[in-house]
Amino acid sequence: MAKYDNPNDIQNLTKNTMNNLNQIMRLAALNLFRQVVKKTPVDTGRARGNWQVSVGKAVQGEVSQIKSDADLLEEVAQVITSGNVKKGFFLTNNLPYIQKLEYGGYPNPAKTGEKLIAGFSKQAPAGMVRISMAQIEKDLNEIIEDVISKRRGAIKQGKERLI
Repeated sequence: MAKYDNPNDIQNLTKNTMNNLNQIMRLAALNLFRQVVKKTPVDTGRARGNWQVSVGKAVQGEVSQIKSDADLLEEVAQVITSGNVKKGFFLTNNLPYIQKLEYGGYPNPAKTGEKLIAGFSKQAPAGMVRISMAQIEKDLNEIIEDVISKRRGAIKQGKERLI
């Protein structure tokens, strides 16, 4: 059984555990949000460009100026890396048709020239958020192992104390 004689041991363990959890949450949110954005169908770019990332609460309203994918993904990375995990990260899209892109419900049969099939977008017939959530669940073990292995490496190099 481990013996903790020094109060700093428990404080260091707590600090290291919280740092690991924060890294895991940030990486998971970053990967999830990037996947959702990239999987969002593009016709005019309005749906993809209306994804908004925030900390603490969901953003209201729509984006009036469409950002490039690179600018949008950079904003996602900046907000997540500088955000507070305790408050939570939010990815919001307030366009009136975003739920139809995710769950279907467009007219079937589609009007001539529409990029639809059986009421769904041809580009994302299984949605964007649902399949990204399923993927991040699969990737989570890899994210956790990556964070832990980097910490083990730092400990071996003497850059960090285990406890």
